[in-house]
Formats: sequence, C-alpha cells, structure tokens
Amino acid sequence: MSNIMIDTQVWVYSKKAPQKEKFDSELDFKNALELHERATNFFRNISKDSIIYFSTQQIGELFHSLAFRGLKLPIGEVKTFINILINSKKVKLIPYSYDDS
Repeated sequence: MSNIMIDTQVWVYSKKAPQKEKFDSELDFKNALELHERATNFFRNISKDSIIYFSTQQIGELFHSLAFRGLKLPIGEVKTFINILINSKKVKLIPYSYDDS
C-alpha cells in the first residue's frame, strides 16, 4: 500500500478534456490533450491499495479550479465529484487550520 498526495493541477488535467475550438493552434491543443491523457492514465495506474491524502485547502482549490476556472465544469457535477472524493475509503482528508500556517 502506498500513501500519496496529488497536486491539484493533475486532478484538473484529468477532469477537463481539452476542446479543440478553444485553442489558437493545433500544437497547443495537442499539448493540452497529451496532458489530459497523461493525467487520466496516472489515475488509472494508481494502485488499488493506495490511500490518497487531501488537505481541506486542496479540496477547496480543486472545487474552484473545476467549477470556476478555464473550461468550467457544471457545478452539480463538480459537487458530486468532490463529495465522492471526500467520502471515499481511499481518501484521507487532512484538516488544515490557521495554526498550521
């Protein structure tokens, strides 16, 4: 079993599939698509025994990034995804307080 913490941007890349019409060039689109595919594959290859750690701050950052930045995912979809994450037995939520800063 491994314990891991995953950068928020990797989650974002995996959840937001690039839309070709949003890019100025074919190369930019292909680069974004490669990042999306690499992030998606990263999650597919995580051991089933792994525990993923999240700080409460990271959950808020992920919600904001998915629902309000760049290609915005529907808020209901993001809420459902976040709810699944924080209630998963594979996820350990680490509280963060002002005293920790």
